[in-house]
Amino acid sequence: MTNTTKTKAKTKPVAATEPCKELLTKAQDWVDKQDIVDYFHLSDRTLQNLRDGNEISWSNIGGKLYYHLPSFVALLEKNMKK
Repeated sequence: MTNTTKTKAKTKPVAATEPCKELLTKAQDWVDKQDIVDYFHLSDRTLQNLRDGNEISWSNIGGKLYYHLPSFVALLEKNMKK
């Protein structure tokens, strides 16, 4: 009988390329609905109204809503009272 041992090839972590780093940075700008509700204390209906009025950027992936955080910052700045 021979003793055969399988060894897993060790792989080095791949350094992220510039386009990949940019994509990861952009991905951090998107948060899910619960994050928005918790942080801004908004109701589901208020979010629906903001979506319907095209006041915020959002995306639906597999039934889960994601919001573009910079669009909320822009909305706050647009409605800021001086």
